[in-house]
Amino acid sequence: MRRVFTNVRWRWLCAAGAAVSFFLLACQESLPGRHDPGSLFTGILAPTYVHAWNENDVVIMAGIVNTYDETLQDTADMRGSLLVTLLRKPSVTRMIPITRDSLMPGQYQYDGRTKILTIGPGDTVWIRAHWDLRDDDGRDLRMEEFTYYRDELCYGRMYAYEENFAIAGSVQVFPEHGQVVLNSSIFRLCYVTPYVGPKDCPKASSDCLSRD
Repeated sequence: MRRVFTNVRWRWLCAAGAAVSFFLLACQESLPGRHDPGSLFTGILAPTYVHAWNENDVVIMAGIVNTYDETLQDTADMRGSLLVTLLRKPSVTRMIPITRDSLMPGQYQYDGRTKILTIGPGDTVWIRAHWDLRDDDGRDLRMEEFTYYRDELCYGRMYAYEENFAIAGSVQVFPEHGQVVLNSSIFRLCYVTPYVGPKDCPKASSDCLSRD
């Protein structure tokens, strides 16, 4: 991984003059201080339920923030995964892979030809993952796990009782550095079916009844 340093020239001069004690002393006194990177990134998760005429599932955005005080640059690895778990039945899970194809446009620079990723201090890399509401066995949770009740304000529209999921994961940003743990986030889902346009019914509510 390459980092942008302001003191590179000074370090080269010090190494070249190591045999001369007075020059080495001068370099040590003049060399700007810096620290080696520890944790380079922090991760955030932002799951969203998308209910539209052409989409009715979950989008999970994962943000990776460069918390180091210098620009970081290397070949993008971006391999990882997200794990979705149904809280009331932990045996129901879905593993969602993360790849370079999951990268979204943002503040950072990514060269699709060379695969070089450049992230400035404080910049955030966004990854987009799609969950089709199926589990690892291919079961459609909308049919196998969700229970529904009628929407009294819209004939034919149904709400699923509230479901809660834990979402966590990890991603390797660069090949040798920058593994980011995406800490568990609790996602509350109120699934609605089918989509009905605003000309026919009021907009679907984002609230739903609890299963309890």
